[in-house]
Amino acid sequence: AIGIGKYKIGMILSAPYQYSARIPYFYEVIGVKGKSTIIVRELEQKIVSGDSYGQNGTCVPIPGKFEKNTKELNCRINKYGDIRIEGRYTYEWSGKPESFYTD
Repeated sequence: AIGIGKYKIGMILSAPYQYSARIPYFYEVIGVKGKSTIIVRELEQKIVSGDSYGQNGTCVPIPGKFEKNTKELNCRINKYGDIRIEGRYTYEWSGKPESFYTD
């Protein structure tokens, strides 16, 4: 697969927002730019379990189905081999549902 370091095209990354709530955001690596930049785009997700209010549960990304009104983001890989998306640390999605909750 084409990519840079551990980041390969098609790889799904998770970059959750977490403060008093946890809101998962998923991104797919869709390109490579130069020697230290990857291009990602936010994915749609579906809820796989949760309460009837949509405030707590688990969700998964839908690979290849991008959120409407989102643009491609250029993400620079730092000297440790990591990236941040919109200020949030990222990690490779495990393939398992991720939890979300609100305060």
